[in-house]
Amino acid sequence: MRRVTVVALAVAGALAATVAYAAAGGSGSVTVVDGAVPTAYRITYEVVTGGVPSTEVHTVRRPFQSRIEVGRATRVSDAGVLATTSDGASWVRIEVPLALAGGDLRPDAVLDDALAAGVVEVVGTRRVAGRPCRVVAFGGPVGGGTLTPVGAVAGESVEACIDGAGLVLAESWSVAGVVRREREAVRVEVGEVLGPVGDDVFGVPASASTLSFGDGGGSVRAVAPGEDPGFTERWQATVPAGFEHAGRWHVLPPAVGAPVDPTVPRAADVALVTDVWVRGPDLVLVDQGAVVGGGPPPWDDRPWGEPVDLGALGPGELVFDLRLSEVRVVRGDGGFVRVAGTLPPAELVAVARSLELEEEER
Repeated sequence: MRRVTVVALAVAGALAATVAYAAAGGSGSVTVVDGAVPTAYRITYEVVTGGVPSTEVHTVRRPFQSRIEVGRATRVSDAGVLATTSDGASWVRIEVPLALAGGDLRPDAVLDDALAAGVVEVVGTRRVAGRPCRVVAFGGPVGGGTLTPVGAVAGESVEACIDGAGLVLAESWSVAGVVRREREAVRVEVGEVLGPVGDDVFGVPASASTLSFGDGGGSVRAVAPGEDPGFTERWQATVPAGFEHAGRWHVLPPAVGAPVDPTVPRAADVALVTDVWVRGPDLVLVDQGAVVGGGPPPWDDRPWGEPVDLGALGPGELVFDLRLSEVRVVRGDGGFVRVAGTLPPAELVAVARSLELEEEER
């Protein structure tokens, strides 16, 4: 274990968007994902939405990079960056909060706990694209990472088939007994079959236009080593062995709809600083920020979050998610702290509980 200094915002001013996270809670030990977690993969899906067929190709190099191709539309993500193009139009690039690669899911980190807590259920097995997988029932769509408990939304259900490496190979979403959307992998490329994935796969043309902050984009700026971020609280965090500190960034999130609909107004004035740790495909983030004027924190209130004691941070909430589970807390000074990552929930809670103010700040 290693101890690294992180910082927290006490007061900050900046425009921002509401970032939504979905949740469930619990702990346990049920083996569902039992293979090696791939560092890169490509999955080709056949998709039917409202009776209309399409094809999606997801190429991911963990933890940050992805290229999602849906018909004539392409979306590329990297650390702090999202770029899109459609129907041959010019690329639009925006700066976004540090997160897992767009479109990537990590059920390997959370599914066992969710099953043990009874919020999802294994309902069968299948073979998809030649790979065995377990069919898991959820209470809502999983593509965005939301882990909705079975029965949480009346009349809504999802079955997803997840293989031993934690890859989602199929998903069927029904509302009132009518299938609204389903996707199924027809080709899965991992390891030697996939081969090395070069940087060119995730490249964005130099001609891409960057959506400015004033027009709805975000702002992500690296904090140089030794630079004083200018905030009043300084913390220390203990992260699991093997993680390397990848850096610290000042982040002002973009408007909710950017770049698809940059006319959507920002939901709140938010600023944060994010510390990032990486270990192969795994990721741990510590977001610490504030909402100007003492407004609500930039996340959704989910009735199935689980209350947890976070030590020096006080009472908080544990949120299960198929992308990045998280532990979050609102500070008494109007600030907030969020620890998120591709780790089992108990390990994220341990990281959050390890946060301590430096001696001179106490």
